[in-house]
Amino acid sequence: MKRIVFLLLIFPACLWGYDFGINLNQDLGFEGIGSESEADYTAALVPYFSTSFGDSTNLYISAWIKAVYEYEEFACIGELLHTEFSWRSNDFKIRVGRIPYTAPLDFIVEGFFDGVQALYDTKIGTFYIGGWYTGLLYKRTANITMTPEDYISYYTALDYGNFADTYFASRRILLAAGWENPAIADMVRLKTSVLGQFDLNDTDLPYDSMYITAKAAIPIKRFVVSAGGCMQFAKFNNETGVGLAGELGGAFVLPSSFYSRLSLIGRFGSGKTDSLYPFVPITVKPQGNVLQAGLSGISAFFLDYTAQLHPTVSAGLTASYFIRGDEGYYAVYPVMNPGDGGQALGCEFFGRTVWSPFTDLSLSLGAGIFLPSLGNANKKAGTEWRLELGVILVLY
Repeated sequence: MKRIVFLLLIFPACLWGYDFGINLNQDLGFEGIGSESEADYTAALVPYFSTSFGDSTNLYISAWIKAVYEYEEFACIGELLHTEFSWRSNDFKIRVGRIPYTAPLDFIVEGFFDGVQALYDTKIGTFYIGGWYTGLLYKRTANITMTPEDYISYYTALDYGNFADTYFASRRILLAAGWENPAIADMVRLKTSVLGQFDLNDTDLPYDSMYITAKAAIPIKRFVVSAGGCMQFAKFNNETGVGLAGELGGAFVLPSSFYSRLSLIGRFGSGKTDSLYPFVPITVKPQGNVLQAGLSGISAFFLDYTAQLHPTVSAGLTASYFIRGDEGYYAVYPVMNPGDGGQALGCEFFGRTVWSPFTDLSLSLGAGIFLPSLGNANKKAGTEWRLELGVILVLY
């Protein structure tokens, strides 16, 4: 009888390969403005499992359960992460589940969303269509704050007595179609997409929008030059308008004895003007590690240096400068009231070092400051700072 039970347990594993593991991620942070400070801490267990059924079908499941202390509140939270069933037949592939999607410009939308995506590989590139729903995600993972109601919900503490209203993200449908070609004329990498999102929240002021976007990159020996743009059509509060966003950058691999790279990137998001609507992304990608500004009404410039100093040690240093596009739309730190000061918000410096002495262990230390005194919006605002310590340990 024992032999039969043993054979039943190992028989599925004999049919296909599988992989299983558990990571422990811990992040401790301290931040503040001037002498005021606060701490945040996260400890997360991240199990994952993957297997294949023959040569054409794959299954991947990951999740996390974590203890979080932030905004002077403590919570224990769980969520499915990347959970995907995929099937391929020749040049066609379909993906179902909680799957990743990133727009050609990642500051428009990036993350895991519940839905389905179909991809078709051709000689002229990969075409895809997809549809996703956001309302079953944890709100602070999804990071969707498109309206004032979304913003209030995002910062409302999780309450298990009112779980449905305090856990889930803003309810929206995402639809996307796109095309990608990694080597046009053997040198141009091009991505294009049309993306629409539709507000399903119970609100009198829904926010619907569509994004037409493209990004191209050209590698030239040690250089890579890239440029991308987005035109947004939005409808909110019975008004329609057009918002614009863009990115221009270049990277250069330095001729050093170790790998090192210098890059310069500029990003722009329109604010509210007589002719333009504020650019509002679907998921907020903070600009800067300390200021963490949204891109709406902001121009941001990043000079970044990264280096692999040793097989186990890497480091990076970034200098960032922020300019608001108008004096009325952007009204958060360091400018707390519309119309105050000039347009230059200030400069940020942030450095990070990562040490991986073993394949199962990674330690990171990051620190930075934002200096309003290097701008003209509010020179007397207090200096903002942040310190981060992270540990990733593979338990199994």
